[in-house]
Order: sequence, then structure tokens, then C-alpha cells
Amino acid sequence: MRGLNSETVDLVYLDPPFNSAKNYKGTGKASKQGFADNWSEKQLKEWDMLKGVQDNIDLLRTQEWWSLMELVKDKHSTSMYYYLSFMAVRILQMKRIMKPTASIYLHCDPTSNSYLRMLMDYIFGSQNFVNEIAWCYSNSGRSKNKFTTKHDTLLFYSKSKERFWANYRIPVSDEYLASHYRQVDEEGRQCRIRTDAGKTRIYYPDEGMTCNDWWSDIPSLNSMAKERTGWATQKPLALLTRVIEASSKPSDIVFDPFCGCATTLLAAANKGRRFIGCDIDEEIVDIALMRWQDQKDLLYENKDKSIQESITITEKIPRRTDEMKIDEPPVELTRTDVRRLYGKPLYGEQEGYCPGCNEHEKFKNMDVDHIFPRSRGGTNDVENLQLLCRRCNSSKGDKTMEEWKNPALGVE
Repeated sequence: MRGLNSETVDLVYLDPPFNSAKNYKGTGKASKQGFADNWSEKQLKEWDMLKGVQDNIDLLRTQEWWSLMELVKDKHSTSMYYYLSFMAVRILQMKRIMKPTASIYLHCDPTSNSYLRMLMDYIFGSQNFVNEIAWCYSNSGRSKNKFTTKHDTLLFYSKSKERFWANYRIPVSDEYLASHYRQVDEEGRQCRIRTDAGKTRIYYPDEGMTCNDWWSDIPSLNSMAKERTGWATQKPLALLTRVIEASSKPSDIVFDPFCGCATTLLAAANKGRRFIGCDIDEEIVDIALMRWQDQKDLLYENKDKSIQESITITEKIPRRTDEMKIDEPPVELTRTDVRRLYGKPLYGEQEGYCPGCNEHEKFKNMDVDHIFPRSRGGTNDVENLQLLCRRCNSSKGDKTMEEWKNPALGVE
């Protein structure tokens, strides 16, 4: 995400790890897939990539936020503390790449949903909270000592009050039709007539109806044998189709940063949207291609083969082409600011050695410099910064990424 341009995405859906403390393993064609949903102190190190230089990150670094995080650690668990750190870094980037009209749906379950909503309020602002949607489903397994948990939560936020909404409606069920549409209009058409606050409104069955914030009409994947891939955390296409139809329009860009077996991407393509997905599990490539080839004609409306032919799969990290600014709203940092924010972490990463001359130097004798100069598209991103001794900084200029990452320097 750090390589994607700002304000380019129209809709974000994410189904991240839930902090369930479980080990997940795929089956069948996805038998190589698996991950451990456990969190540790290493997640905090990702904050070093950001260093509190954006307004939103500064907000999360306020005493109020970190006091709350310390309370989470004390009253819940260190795992929840580290998990929220992992999620915060990513959600901040999601907000950056979203257009002002974009929406985001965060899929979670009762394990962390209240803590994630708190995090989303901090990042997006409580005023941009739209819905807490309960996806209710039924599958095997019943609890013997509590109410059985049979729902997930989708936290629906917008980036701003400009968010796009498609006036999404669902078909009227036969049962609802019989119980609510009991009148007829002047032309004899079946309808529902409601009078509220002195105003009379007429509703017709063919207009559909506004969907509630609890979705019980979309079954779990267990009842959809044709869709199942064996991916451990796969979600049904109908769920993603509803999200996409409600909060995007044809040709919009839908982004899934934890795209797994590519359900979001398939649903987006089927509804004429463009899509970007990424996942840390390499199995996504084989599973996604398998679904395009084996399931497409069976399950999806859009039979346009040009969609499949236009898909690009890459392991390369994208590079931003917009004018990257460290601060938000855009404000360039001075060299002194950059040294203050990045200097000590870089010094530790380089173990005190200068990449220019391979000499060990004291921190006070080193300056921050770009690996790729700004004139060649380099940015103030931490991955494009290095510490050089003042002699090399003034005489040798920038080194290549390969030279900077020379294993002899102890820089991985």
C-alpha cells in the first residue's frame, strides 16, 4: 500500500486476521495455505516505517491513545495490544489511498470488533462511521454453555461526507410482500402506503427495499459447495457482491489488502469494477487463477474473457508516481526533521556503519541522505533513506539500493 498513489481507490474491503489465537490451514487445492493468528512485539517495529509524521499517526501517538493502548494491554492482553498496532499501520495507509468519496468495510468478529471500532474512530473520525453490520449465518456446531456465536461484523466507514452510495436495495421476499404490501394504488398496482408526520409515501415491490444492518439472507460458505476452494477463511461471493454494489459503481477501483482466495476480486470483476488485491500468502496466485479458470463460467455473470487476460500478477512492490509528501496535509520536512525522525532507527539498522565507505561512525557524525535522489523519483520514505558519514555525504553522493544492502554491512 505504501507504493500506491494517494486518493486512487473507490472502495476498500478487508478481511484481516481476527486475533483469534488460532492456527489456520487450508484444505484441498488450498492445502498449502496457512497462517498463525497470533501477535507479538515485532508488530510495534512497523511504526518505525511511519514515525508519527502524518497528522493521523500523530493522533494515534497522543497520550490519550497510548494510554488507551496501555489499558488494552493491561485489561485484555498483550496480543490485542500488538494486534491493534499491526492493524493501525495498515488502516492508516488505506485511508491515504482512498478517494474522498470512498468507503471502507472492515470484516471482523466478536474477538476484536469493539477495539477495531475504537481504532477506526480514531483514524477516520467517529463522524464518518456509517454502519455496524451483522452478517448472521448458520453452520454446524452449537455451544453447550453460552449463546452460540453465529455472526461476523462489518464496520462500515467513509473517508468523508462525500461518500458514494448507490441507493442499494434488495428484492422484496414473498413473505414480506404478503405481509406488508396489502394496498393498491389508483391504478390497481399492489403497493404499501405509509403516512408519517403528515406525509404519505407509496412503496412498490419492484422498487425493492432498503437493506437492514443485519444480513441473514446470505448463507455461510458451508452451504455453497461450488464456491469452496479450501481456503481457511474464505467468504461467500454474495457477501462481497452486496458490499461492492452498495458502495461503488462500474469502473471504480475496489481494493482488498488481505485478498486471500480472491473472492473480492472476482465479485468486483463480475460487477464491472476494476480491482487491486494483495496478500502475503503466495498461494493466492494459484488459487485465484484456478477460480478464474474452473469456476468463472459456472458462477459469474460476466463472461468477458478480456478481464481474465488483463489481470497482472506481480511480486514487485509498486512505486508511487504521484508527488509523495511525508506530511498530511502536504508539507515537506526539512533535513533536520528527517534526521530527527529516522536517524536513530537507521543508525541501528546499519549497525553504525556508513554504506559509502563501510567505516563505523558515531551517530553525531552522520547525516540522512536518499538512496535514490529526489531528481530520479526518490521519496522521503524510510526505505529510500540511509545514514552517510559527512565525508561520503558531501563527496560520493547516492549509492544504489544493491550497494546499500550489501550483506557485509549487516543491513538486511
